[in-house]
Amino acid sequence: MPGLPKTRLLALTLLAIPCTAGATEEGAQISPLKIETHDVDLYAVSAGLRDGKASGVELAWIPASVTAQCMGKTLRECDDLDHNRRVIEYTDPDGTKRIGFADIPPETPNRVLAEWVTTETPYNKSNPTLLPQLAAMPAISAFLATFPKEGANEKMLEPLQSANIVHATITWTLWPNGEGFRIDKINP
Repeated sequence: MPGLPKTRLLALTLLAIPCTAGATEEGAQISPLKIETHDVDLYAVSAGLRDGKASGVELAWIPASVTAQCMGKTLRECDDLDHNRRVIEYTDPDGTKRIGFADIPPETPNRVLAEWVTTETPYNKSNPTLLPQLAAMPAISAFLATFPKEGANEKMLEPLQSANIVHATITWTLWPNGEGFRIDKINP
């Protein structure tokens, strides 16, 4: 390509290279990068009723860096907060005070995660007491009592409240394309 500047020639060459890096073949199995077990505080944020019984409870795991800011907000509002990094103040070796960013500690998720526990949740089928345990907890039974008696399957989003905390053991999984958790057991 005579006459083209070297930068344009490089750009055209790069555009011609097929972009397959990171692509997953159809039907391929994706392996988790990391699996960890944690004892955490989850927040009941939504629930559903069917025939007067709990049909599901949505629990959110909130990064520690934004937990205080999330109280009184909906799950969506909390998810919109900048929680991937937090601002910190530090002192340089020469004594100068500076403001910078610190990564979220590894024991918390790097974003707001939510999980529904229903009668249809696969791991609930292997642990069928999980949903009744959740529904019987004072915070959640009080949460469910605020629902209208009519309107089966209605889900209601409530602001995050410290009264709706559920202590649980979870399994957190980091995948190449995201992260998630499952509830292993409810702790007193």
